[in-house]
Amino acid sequence: MTLSPLQSVGDYMDFQDCSSLTTITISGLTSLVAGFRAAGCALSGATVNAILARLVSMPTYGNAGQDVDLSGGTSAAPSGQGLVDKATLIGRGAFVTTN
Repeated sequence: MTLSPLQSVGDYMDFQDCSSLTTITISGLTSLVAGFRAAGCALSGATVNAILARLVSMPTYGNAGQDVDLSGGTSAAPSGQGLVDKATLIGRGAFVTTN
């Protein structure tokens, strides 16, 4: 699933319990106010890492305690830079849950 030309979302991006969803591309997203939820999906490792990277690229994401839920289902765990990005978001104040 590619969400384009998406730039700003004022509330949650919610893809929960889409058990066959493996890929979400949000490369154009520049602002997200509330949180990102894709719990219970089947996201690939590359998708998990890309979501975390995109959220880190938003300098204020996490400062207001936003959440990122990429847990459950058969989604991959973050790896490599994805682990660093997860830690960065948590350090900013975000609540990040992954497999």
